[in-house]
Amino acid sequence: MMQQKFNQSKMNARQMMGAQSMLSMQSLFQKIGKGKRKFKIIFDRNSKMFFNKFCTDYKKMMVKNGGMLPNVLEFFDYVITESKNKNTMEIYFSYEELEFFKKIFIETLKGMEEMNYKWYQFLKRIQKKFLVDNSKIMLKIFNS
Repeated sequence: MMQQKFNQSKMNARQMMGAQSMLSMQSLFQKIGKGKRKFKIIFDRNSKMFFNKFCTDYKKMMVKNGGMLPNVLEFFDYVITESKNKNTMEIYFSYEELEFFKKIFIETLKGMEEMNYKWYQFLKRIQKKFLVDNSKIMLKIFNS
């Protein structure tokens, strides 16, 4: 991946924070799938199904946009197969992978909280509330 340069004098504080989080995510992408998976995360049934759907959609988005590293692709394949397994409720992660998912869910919550809908878009409001609640639950699971 190419490093991106940012002109700090032409950016406001929010844009600067977004750029910093993007750069930290890029450094985590390079470390994913290379460490030993020794941290066990235990899911319940509903959170595991949400996590599986979230990872599947995230992988589709990454493949569609291109530039996906092979270690990241292997990692998402591992996570999707483990989350589909109905016999076990735990998945093992390395430290970098845990930090990666924490940052993803934090950024998701920030983006969802900024979204505003008109009064007649009540279905999208319900969907947003569902996603925010599940993202908060997943963040609690990954922080424990």
